[in-house]
Amino acid sequence: MRATILLSVVICLAGCRRSARPPTDETGRTLAVLPADTRVLAVVDLARVRAAPLWARLAALAEDDPADRTRIQGLTARTGLDPLRQIQRVWAAFPDSARERGQFALVVEGQGFDERRLVAYAREEGAARGVRIEPTTRGGRTLWTGRGPARTAGFFDGPGRFVLGGGGWGELLADLAAPAGGAPRPPSAAGGELAHLCDRVPRGRALWFAALVPLDVRRMLMDDPGHDSAASVTRLAASADLAPGLSAEVVADLSNAADARVLVTRIQASVREAKRNAKALMLGLAPYLDAVTAEADGPTLRLKLTLGEAQTRDLVDRLMGLVRAARGR
Repeated sequence: MRATILLSVVICLAGCRRSARPPTDETGRTLAVLPADTRVLAVVDLARVRAAPLWARLAALAEDDPADRTRIQGLTARTGLDPLRQIQRVWAAFPDSARERGQFALVVEGQGFDERRLVAYAREEGAARGVRIEPTTRGGRTLWTGRGPARTAGFFDGPGRFVLGGGGWGELLADLAAPAGGAPRPPSAAGGELAHLCDRVPRGRALWFAALVPLDVRRMLMDDPGHDSAASVTRLAASADLAPGLSAEVVADLSNAADARVLVTRIQASVREAKRNAKALMLGLAPYLDAVTAEADGPTLRLKLTLGEAQTRDLVDRLMGLVRAARGR
């Protein structure tokens, strides 16, 4: 990876079937500080990733690049934070209009967050890019705002939680996280359709996301005869884990059972075609494609990938080789 997660956050700040109730765990807490028009939520549980047997290989990919290693060491020396060891979880959220308006939210959880040192580091990085970071008071907290076109703003929500927003979402996030009392809070994503979808995602997985498919995306797919059945997807959720092997699942809700069956047939045909592809054969990917299954359960499609520990280790080594080859070019 070209940059560590918290370093990316700091640079961004410098300018760059339903359940009866919504989730009440850590997911519910995060949804409570996200705007009501959030449509996509993705989560990386780095503590769980680090517990996987393959973590040493993944960490080496970041540390063997001189530029990445220098940036990580510089961040740790100047802030006291080691992102490869102290960041526990990262949440990323987006609305339908993220591309047009640049709106997003990042919630970073971990240990060793020294607000004074991290802000000083962000200000130095911002100054090098011609961006000033200034403090304001919002929702009873100090909101650090980057004066640039990205309109990024963030705040520390306690000693182990940093919240960042872009495109005007920083201020809205601060209002949603404000203590009870005072001005009425704006509506959040905690009680909406996205919250109910999140409640269907298995807990305790290393990576997962939930998305309400925007209407404009569905219309675009509908105009393409090759993807017209995919336009029927209204909700999408996925999760993956790396302990000990790789297990991943994608669940899609479609508007009708017929489109779900058509989409399964197309996925199965695509997998068969990929297995005959010369590049896939050369890279030795056919055994991994054999592990892909797709089935329809009424209007719900389920796509699964299950690999053993040895297969997962081999796949990660192949992907790392491709990344290193790309770096060499």
